[in-house]
Amino acid sequence: MKVQNVREALPELDCIAMELIDKVDSVRNPATGMLNTDFFNELRMWSFESICYVALNSRLHLITGEVDADAVRMSNIMVEFLKATYEHDIFKRLMNLHDQLTEITRKFVDAALERIEKENNKEASCVFEKLLRVDKNIAVVMAIDMLFSGLDTTSSTVVTALYYLAKNQDKQDVLREELRTILPHPKSPLNVQNIKNLPYLRACIKESMRITPIVSGTLRQTGRDLVLSGYKVPKGTGVHMRNMELCNTEAFFPRCNEYLPERWLKLPKNLPSAVEETKSQNPFVYLPFGFGPRTCIGKRLADLEMEVLLARLLRKYKISWTDEQRGLQYKSLLMLAPCGEMKFKFEEVE
Repeated sequence: MKVQNVREALPELDCIAMELIDKVDSVRNPATGMLNTDFFNELRMWSFESICYVALNSRLHLITGEVDADAVRMSNIMVEFLKATYEHDIFKRLMNLHDQLTEITRKFVDAALERIEKENNKEASCVFEKLLRVDKNIAVVMAIDMLFSGLDTTSSTVVTALYYLAKNQDKQDVLREELRTILPHPKSPLNVQNIKNLPYLRACIKESMRITPIVSGTLRQTGRDLVLSGYKVPKGTGVHMRNMELCNTEAFFPRCNEYLPERWLKLPKNLPSAVEETKSQNPFVYLPFGFGPRTCIGKRLADLEMEVLLARLLRKYKISWTDEQRGLQYKSLLMLAPCGEMKFKFEEVE
């Protein structure tokens, strides 16, 4: 997915993020800063709304409450499908869920196609329209792939990033100062130009994914005979690279138990810094989205979604973790997903 195609979606992705900010504001207790709702579920709806806009060129209004019945059904089916896939459930049930999801997706594809034909644009104006002009069936398959890829992955990563920033207030303060430079007011506009100027925000996201990647590793099949650490690995062998262990090993990331976004920043060579010692010297250790031809197709979109929402949340709120006895808990399905009560506190800042 090209950078330009992703950036075209920025205005609407920012609008969706602002809808979530308004929702947080409406369910937040001003006295305690706590939310009287399931925060992870709200993030899941934000993530699904965002990916559906790109994948289906449709707004589902999952955050504002004006939700379409098919949209709710599609979201529920996807959750069930992922759960059934993990549990290796009965194949017939799994295929039934997939058929239902395909049927609903085709409805949104048909509705979008009708809108596009009425507009009669000479050039495709979004990713979905570009896919439709190639082939309608390809558009459906790609849309389903993007929906599966973007349902829980992005929301889980956002929760993880918020948790580490909540536990490291000094890093959160540095990030907020960066955000103030491009967002003087919490509702100042985000655009293609100013969102480029957030290196510390990107470093915070990377550091969160280093410590707690939502996918434990990458599985690839060898394309030729290899020798790995003295072992002969024949062509066609499945090799699992355990990124979680590698990224939390002193040999690859010195001070690996510390949350240090600075390790991802490019520092001038003439300004020595202790943080330079914490950088990994092997660029292939950290691969949360894979690498090469099999790189995750939604990488740029996921990055943009997370950057927009985290920028909006942390510009408006100081976020703290209130449970001193227990950290953020996860459950392992096809990926790591936060579970239990989200003990976040949201306090408005100037």
